[in-house]
Amino acid sequence: MVRLRSWVQLPSGAYYYKIFTFPKNLNNTKIDKIMDIFKLIGALGIILISIGILNKKRKIQSIFFIIGGLCLEAYSIFVKDTIFIILQIIFILFAVYEFIKAKY
Repeated sequence: MVRLRSWVQLPSGAYYYKIFTFPKNLNNTKIDKIMDIFKLIGALGIILISIGILNKKRKIQSIFFIIGGLCLEAYSIFVKDTIFIILQIIFILFAVYEFIKAKY
């Protein structure tokens, strides 16, 4: 919270001291919520990939890798990190390849 202290004049001409309180980011609250959503999506991606690493079944492991990679891809597109975007696409393609290979 941001507090703004100010003297306020009444219609009678008298002054009094008033404290106004505002949210910290008054203009950017929607942007902050969107950023928080994409951070959660990125965190979910890391968690899913970690679960995939711990799982020993190839098909299920590949599914976790694909979904986790897609979550991280969405986050990397949101933060506009070109290198991370490209690397995530490569990771997803290899995970899909492993899934198809494990299926047959």
